[in-house]
Amino acid sequence: EEPPAVEPERPAEEAALPPEPGSAVSAIGARIENLADDADFGDIQTLVGETGTDDIKYWKKYIERPPSRTILETLPKLLAALHEPELTPVFARLLDSGHPRVRANAVEALEENGDQNAIPVFISLLRDDDNRVRANALKGMSKFGIDTVLEELRGMIEDPRVEMRDSATYVLKGIRGQDAAILLERLLRDGSPLVRFNAIRSLGVQGDPGNMQRLMEYLPEVADPEERDLLFKAIAELQKAG
Repeated sequence: EEPPAVEPERPAEEAALPPEPGSAVSAIGARIENLADDADFGDIQTLVGETGTDDIKYWKKYIERPPSRTILETLPKLLAALHEPELTPVFARLLDSGHPRVRANAVEALEENGDQNAIPVFISLLRDDDNRVRANALKGMSKFGIDTVLEELRGMIEDPRVEMRDSATYVLKGIRGQDAAILLERLLRDGSPLVRFNAIRSLGVQGDPGNMQRLMEYLPEVADPEERDLLFKAIAELQKAG
C-alpha cells in the first residue's frame, strides 16, 4: 500500500502573509456607510482624518443619500482638506441645493480642494444671485494663475452649452492682453446671439489696443440691425477712449 500523500509545509514567511491590500479601507468604508444622517460632528471629523484615497467613494455615497443639512454644510469643507480631484464633481453637485449656506460652503470646498477642473464651475458662478457664492467663486478662481484660467477658457468657448460660452465672455472682459481678446474675437462668430452680443460688449471694455480693428473687421459680416447697432456703439466707445 502506498502511504497517504502529505501536503508540503509552507515556508514560515509564506505562512505569515500580510493582510490583503484594501482591508483597512473596507473597514473605514463600513464605518462611513454606518454613519447616521445626523451623525455627530466629532465622529465625522475623526473618520475624515482616517480617510484615504480609496475611501472617497464611500463619502460620495454618503453625501448622495443625502444626510442632514447641517452635515452638508460642514462635511465638504472637511473633505476638501484631502485635496482629492475625485471630490470636485461631488462638491459641484451641492451647488444645486436650495440652501444658501450649503451652496456657499460647497464653493469654499472647491477652492480648498485645489483642483483645476473646478475653474469652469467658478466661472459659471460669477453671475450667481447669491453674493456670497459670487465672492467665494471669485476668490477660488484667483488661486489659479492667469495662464491656467486662460487654458480653461479656451475649452469653455468650445463648450456645446450656451451658458458656458456666455460665462466665458464675462470673465474674458476682465483679463487684459491679446490672448483674452483673441478668444473674444472667436466668440463674435458664435452660433448664439446672446454669446455674440456679449462678446461685442466685452471687446468694448477688455482693453486690448487691437479690439477696434477686430470689431471693424467683423462689421461687414453682420446683417442683423440690433447687432450692427451694438457694434457701432462699442466702436464709438473705443474711439472715445482713444
